[in-house]
Amino acid sequence: MSFREMILTACVAVGALSAIAKSQTLNYHAAWSNFEVESWTLVPVYADEDGLASDVVGFLALADPSELVGDNLAAVWYERVGLDWQAQSWASNDPWVGIEAIEALYSIPDAEDGRWGVPSGSSVSPVPTVGYVSGVLATDPLAPVVESSPEPEVIVGLLAGIGYQAAALPVDSSDDCSAASKLDGMSAAIMETLVGDESTMVDRSMGAWGASGVANCAFATLAVEVVTLPPRPVPPGTWGPATYACVSVIGGAGGTWSTCLTWTQTRAVTQRRTRVRWNPSPPPQIQFCDQTRSGTETLTQQCCSGGFLINGPPVPCPTVAPGTTPPVGAGCVGALVSDVNYAGWTAWTPTCPF
Repeated sequence: MSFREMILTACVAVGALSAIAKSQTLNYHAAWSNFEVESWTLVPVYADEDGLASDVVGFLALADPSELVGDNLAAVWYERVGLDWQAQSWASNDPWVGIEAIEALYSIPDAEDGRWGVPSGSSVSPVPTVGYVSGVLATDPLAPVVESSPEPEVIVGLLAGIGYQAAALPVDSSDDCSAASKLDGMSAAIMETLVGDESTMVDRSMGAWGASGVANCAFATLAVEVVTLPPRPVPPGTWGPATYACVSVIGGAGGTWSTCLTWTQTRAVTQRRTRVRWNPSPPPQIQFCDQTRSGTETLTQQCCSGGFLINGPPVPCPTVAPGTTPPVGAGCVGALVSDVNYAGWTAWTPTCPF
């Protein structure tokens, strides 16, 4: 092989490795869809590659804050590890401790806070993650007693009822299905809400749940699945006029300057979800309830430039005639950063009977 051929071969190998590395770069998100079980909501966390969902990596079970008593555990993380599942929790009765821990672990953006289904809370102090078994922390002195019991959910239910550090989660109940098989079934159902045609995703999701082998367990009689579609603009693609602002800061720490230009646009959006309840009691049936809600989507686009005063004068805010708005990107050196938030959501209508 000539030297030239060796170089070409090496370049091809490097290119192939780069392509593989790029293909293995994943982003993680909290799903819009989730399962509701009694007073708990199990929110899936999934991986995507190039915008396509590839796998459900875990479920964050979050307690309804109004149902917590005393020192009850408020969040439990079920994580897929190979073909099995492992559970962890936090010694806290604040669900946001668990939410912020999982957001940090998987780099889930704050913009997805609304997907957890828990009223927004302020930033919380981190709490160490602890192993979790059958409704209690693995470090709890009562953990061996709970694990060895033929009906651990009875003990855990009593402990949770008196405000002990426990979580009465039906996922852990000792019915005909293991916790792992229930989580596998939920994962299969959730994946159908993340891929494929939206018009058929509810039917496909319920089909996957029914085919999972756990649909007729005692757990299923308690489960209510909530399938939520992402917000849609009304009318599609219509943004309101942009409002413009520019802020220039000169003489910061170290003799620096910065100039930031910001454009803000809003538009009305609607969102639809289908609440689905699987009832295995004879005769088996699936109950559906379609709901819609509306709100406002805000798009903020900002770009900034900056430097050191020692290297020259700052870039000033562009001169804009009264009543006019410069085009997005005008006068900017840096790249645009977009941030979309939702606000002013109405209640889900109509009210579902379950």
